[in-house]
Amino acid sequence: MTVPVHDEAEALHRTEILLAAVLRTGVLAAAALVGAGLVLHLAHGGTEPSLYAHFAGSPLRISDIPAVIHGVAHLQGRAVIELGLLVLIATPVVRVALSVGVFVRERDLTYVFVTLIVLGALVFSLLSSAPPKTGAKTAAHGATAAAAQGAPPHPARKTTPNTAH
Repeated sequence: MTVPVHDEAEALHRTEILLAAVLRTGVLAAAALVGAGLVLHLAHGGTEPSLYAHFAGSPLRISDIPAVIHGVAHLQGRAVIELGLLVLIATPVVRVALSVGVFVRERDLTYVFVTLIVLGALVFSLLSSAPPKTGAKTAAHGATAAAAQGAPPHPARKTTPNTAH
């Protein structure tokens, strides 16, 4: 049984609308989360001036999803921003995964195969870019971890409390 051409065109149009909606929703949700995180960050004293004389990296926490969720549950602005970035990163991955389903439904095995390769590459790049949980640290990661634990980033750096309000 063949499907009439107008039904195929309508199905393709619905699929395109669905995939566009996934991208639009993901980007808008990410922007809303980042904006809300910024407001929370500023509301909780995130207005201290930055000291640009010495670079002190931030801890790499965005790959620690349970810590991000815990921070969001406690309304920590930085965690909400990180969640927004995670949503932004996940949006195209979700779109590609949905595309696999669309191509399976259409029985287009060539596109299923190609899209699975793309999805595999995306997942591999996301998983392989995560910092190691344990083991040897790089010099940059060690400095970041020291800064996160309250150690001064540079022995010669002297800070003064911010008294201007």
